[in-house]
Amino acid sequence: MQAISIMPSDLIEPVTTISLNGTLGQNGWYRSNVQATISASDDGGSGVAGTEYSLDGGLTWTSYSTPLNFTTEGITQLHARSWDDAGNVEAPPAASEVKIDKTPPVGTAISLSGTFGENNWYISDVQVSILAGSDDGCSGVAGTEYSLDGGLNWTPYSTPFNITTEGIIQLRARSWDNAGNVEAPPDASEVKIDKTAPTATESVSPATIKNQRKGTMVNVTYTGAAQDFASGIYSTSTILIDEYGELSTDLGSGLSGVTEVEAWCDRKDRDGRHYTFRLTVCDYAGLQTITESEVIVSK
Repeated sequence: MQAISIMPSDLIEPVTTISLNGTLGQNGWYRSNVQATISASDDGGSGVAGTEYSLDGGLTWTSYSTPLNFTTEGITQLHARSWDDAGNVEAPPAASEVKIDKTPPVGTAISLSGTFGENNWYISDVQVSILAGSDDGCSGVAGTEYSLDGGLNWTPYSTPFNITTEGIIQLRARSWDNAGNVEAPPDASEVKIDKTAPTATESVSPATIKNQRKGTMVNVTYTGAAQDFASGIYSTSTILIDEYGELSTDLGSGLSGVTEVEAWCDRKDRDGRHYTFRLTVCDYAGLQTITESEVIVSK
């Protein structure tokens, strides 16, 4: 009787596993280079004979021996498969999407709209529009946010908004991508708003003078005060306006002082001779306030 040799059968395909290692950001994107390690097993089979990988969706294959390093930003389709000593080739191959984005967005831009005064101050509310940056790292811009306190607190940006508060606002804006990379440094803009003219007061002493001989001079003390709570006081000036045009003079930038006026009025001047002390106050935004006080020489 002829002996029949029975060969062992192997119908089990190997199993290949891909492991990725790197700094994982958001949405499956890595924010660093990625190392891929490929391992294979053939439990109960003839044993793994070899492993190969493909970076073009399985069109071409390369023999695997050591871990692979991925440095290029974007999405790489990594496939890997093994075969055993019996010639069984793994199908379908193991697959992994290697997504790398190491670059934050750039170019987020702030646009301001309002009524300009002087010295870069707005004298109206300011509308803020923000254009999101671009993302060369390929994951795409996920969102944009802004800060009104120099970057301490952030608010998501969706549509243009108005800044109405007077003073100096440290506006910042930045974008982030789907990998979690945040733009740095953010775009920055100093928003200076002053919608309120300065406050000013002017007083004189004495306010009335009795008519005396022509040529008689009397001291008058003028006292002014000014405040501006946003841009600040830029300039002040006081002028003396003589109704008769004889003593009209520029008293300078001082708010207070002493000057002489003539304590005489024409007898035909029924309401007396009027001296006007006019204080003009301007702030850095170009807003102006004028206030006056009078001295009257009466009959």
